[in-house]
Amino acid sequence: MEHLTNDKERLAILKICTLFIKVDGACDEAEEALLNKVYQEMNINESLKEEVLYDCASISVERGDNSARIIAAIDRIVDDLGSYSSLSRASTEHAFHGPAMFSGAKKGPTVQANLLWTLINLGYADKIYTSAERKVVRHLAKIWNINKNLVTEFEDTADTIFLLTNQQTWLKTESGWGYDKINERLKEIDKQVELMSKNLETSISEIDVMGGE
Repeated sequence: MEHLTNDKERLAILKICTLFIKVDGACDEAEEALLNKVYQEMNINESLKEEVLYDCASISVERGDNSARIIAAIDRIVDDLGSYSSLSRASTEHAFHGPAMFSGAKKGPTVQANLLWTLINLGYADKIYTSAERKVVRHLAKIWNINKNLVTEFEDTADTIFLLTNQQTWLKTESGWGYDKINERLKEIDKQVELMSKNLETSISEIDVMGGE
C-alpha cells in the first residue's frame, strides 16, 4: 500500500480489512495473524490501531453471511473519504480526468487493486474463501469499476497458491518421500509461487479501471 497519500486513507483501509474478516461471522487465528501483518505494514501507532478496532467493534455480526451489513459499513467508509480519494467510487465525473489527475485519485487503481488482493488473501487465511467474502470483494470491484477479469485472476491466483501451500505441507509431513525429492519439489513450488506473484504485480501495474463490467 505504498501508494497511499494520507493517514485517513491508511485508517480507512485498515477498517475495511478489519470489517472484512467479520463478514462470515467468525475470525480465526490465521485471519487475525494476517490482519496484524497488514497493520504492521501500514505502520500506524497503537492509539490509531485502537481507534480502528473500536470503530469496527460497533458493527455487530452474527454467525453466517453478514455481507449486507459489512458492505454498508464499508460504503460509509469509502464515501466519507470524499470524491478524490484513492478509494473513492468510480463515476462519470470522477473517472481520473480533470482535477482528479492532481489528487490521490490518480493513484486509485493501484491502491484499490492492492486492497482487493489483500482482502482475498484474508479470505483464504482460514482456508475457506466464503461466498460472503466474495460478495464484499465483488462489490468493491464494482464501485471502483475494476475489470471483472482482474478480480477473477486475483481469486484464481490466491486459490492456486493456497493449494500449492497445502502441497508443501503434505510433502513435509505426510509424503514419505526422500529428502532430495521433497526438497526438489519444494523448490519447484517456490518458483511457481514467485512467478505467479510477479505476474500479479504486472497485472496490477497495468490495471485498466475503465474496463468496468
